[in-house]
Amino acid sequence: MDKHTGLIKDMPNKSHEESSAVHIERDEAHVRSLNTHLQQNMTNPFEVESHPDVLFNISTGLHATSEVQESLINAVPTGQLKAEMFIEKTLSSNSSTSFYAPVP
Repeated sequence: MDKHTGLIKDMPNKSHEESSAVHIERDEAHVRSLNTHLQQNMTNPFEVESHPDVLFNISTGLHATSEVQESLINAVPTGQLKAEMFIEKTLSSNSSTSFYAPVP
């Protein structure tokens, strides 16, 4: 326990076990494997020029429906409107709506 907490001061190896050559080689192999998978099986998320103009899943390449795209495009304004309605209906001094009632 003292060795792992750093209480023993005269340890011969002061580097972390993950910095050993075996671990570095393993990590590099994982990076190469991920890179290969991205290039062969997925749409590369870092090559924006190759992306279609519609919302799509980078893993499957499937396009989102127009309803889903509209919903996501309008998410912030819809959320702001719902928040304003909640504040007006629930937090005003003459409100009879419960704080715990669902947001319409």
